[in-house]
Amino acid sequence: QAAITIRNARLFEQRRELQSIARDITRILDKNELLQKILSRSIGLLGCKIGSVALLNKATNQLQFQYAIGKKQYLSVPFGKGLIGTAAEMRKPVRVGNVKKDTRYIQHVAATRSELDVPMLIGDELIGVLNAESPRYNAFDEDSEELAVILAGQAAVAIYNAELFEQRRVLQEIARDLTTELDPDKLLNKILQCSLELLRCSVGSIAIWNKTTGTLEYKYGIGKEVGASLPVGRGLMTAAAQTRHPVRVGDVRKDSRYVEDVAETRSELDVPLLLGSELIGVLNAESSAYNAFSEDDEKLAMVLASQAAIALYNAELFQRTQERLEQRLNDLKALQDVYEAVGQDPLEKVLRLITERAVSLTSAQYGNLWLLERGRDELRFGVEVNLLASLPRRDDRIPVDEHSINGWVALTRQPYLCDDVTCDKHYQKILDNIRSELAVPLRHGERIIGTLNLESTKPEAFTEDHQRLLEALASQAAIAIDDARLYDRLNTLITVGQTLTGDIRPREDEVLRLIYDQAGKLMDTD
Repeated sequence: QAAITIRNARLFEQRRELQSIARDITRILDKNELLQKILSRSIGLLGCKIGSVALLNKATNQLQFQYAIGKKQYLSVPFGKGLIGTAAEMRKPVRVGNVKKDTRYIQHVAATRSELDVPMLIGDELIGVLNAESPRYNAFDEDSEELAVILAGQAAVAIYNAELFEQRRVLQEIARDLTTELDPDKLLNKILQCSLELLRCSVGSIAIWNKTTGTLEYKYGIGKEVGASLPVGRGLMTAAAQTRHPVRVGDVRKDSRYVEDVAETRSELDVPLLLGSELIGVLNAESSAYNAFSEDDEKLAMVLASQAAIALYNAELFQRTQERLEQRLNDLKALQDVYEAVGQDPLEKVLRLITERAVSLTSAQYGNLWLLERGRDELRFGVEVNLLASLPRRDDRIPVDEHSINGWVALTRQPYLCDDVTCDKHYQKILDNIRSELAVPLRHGERIIGTLNLESTKPEAFTEDHQRLLEALASQAAIAIDDARLYDRLNTLITVGQTLTGDIRPREDEVLRLIYDQAGKLMDTD
């Protein structure tokens, strides 16, 4: 009975602290301040004094300690190496009671005896690893791991939020300079410097297309010489110029088009500068690491390339860039709204807010959220937002199988983007005139607890940017749902504890009946 009371008190205190952490990190947009707050509050809640936040550097494939307490900052471990690298590679928590007996362990603190490492994920994308260490053996149990998973989920979305804000700040700064800086050389050098900073590399250039000679001329460069020219047909940059499409190569040594300029280069990203369909030049970024540039980097580079084209010609692409910045601002505002709602508003209100933001930010006409029923392999309807005149013809429960897109997402645990539902075998019609659909899983750690779904009357209505945003919103929905379930379990334990410790002692059969009635709530079953 005393143990139950103590556990109840601990659970209540943890829940209150989680809500406090969520509120605090919502308001912080400076990345360094955010990392400090996340780590200090996390290791405090986990009952230890040593830890770090290691962020993945895609350019070097290293996990760098961006902030640390009780250990050296700015150290790094290779992806897949050590306990931190293993958690990153496996996308699963790693909990070790005695690090001295684990061959994967890489020592950073001599006093460490036990360690807990949890990956920070946005959908399937790795942001980094939340690390906690203790001088005691077996300092972390299953409850600690579950708590760390929640903290890592909050941290991942907060870091993504801060990075989005930083990108928006840099892009806004460039956009502001477009209207105030009269020297194009200064402006383009600044655009190149900011581009390489956002793309996490130190070598790059902007080459200008010379129509007369039919060559690309290196006019602006960092980490490489300028003044040279490259004729059409030679090099990856001219390939981007010829095709008018980005060229992204993970290993330049294996690409026959590559012409060496910097000996250390292993991967390269080249994006054409276009004014409408007219070629202006090429934005180039290079890295000494293999596979340093992702699809998201490519999309970001395309935005930066558009700004470079504006700087050269001061034309209509300026308005397009402003619209892109406005969209990023809307994304950021939506995430902030959801952050503030989680832990404060009722669960149904939070889930409706998430669904409404998803619909409005993607210009969808319909959205819904489903919750997974454990042990039944069914999805139970949660909330919906319908902007169409017709009412949806749907069931309150659907099986987790291939006969619906939501069921398929829950079954495969993967996002699903359908450009044309009329020829999709998983599509289940509930509304007329729907042409495209996007659904992502609600993921909490390794568990799938539901799906978030959008539908549009336009074909090819959703993009990978929409998918990334939807995954960020789904992460917050999962946190809200798990938080609510944790609260329900806490109330159940308190009810049982009060009954068993009250002045009137129940009979044995009454105790058994009470335990049986409340067990389903504790285990999320009927």
